[in-house]
Amino acid sequence: MTGLPYDLDDVVKTARDGLSYNGTLYALPFYVESSMTYYRKDLFQAAGLN
Repeated sequence: MTGLPYDLDDVVKTARDGLSYNGTLYALPFYVESSMTYYRKDLFQAAGLN
């Protein structure tokens, strides 16, 4: 038990790594976001795109 009101494993690892130095976490992110692109394969194929 760390005494923290949350589990650090719930914080995205790349965010933790970016806020750490020599294995010590110095800050916590207040948000982390991901970007994704969705597309319809059938429309790409119809347009001759891979």
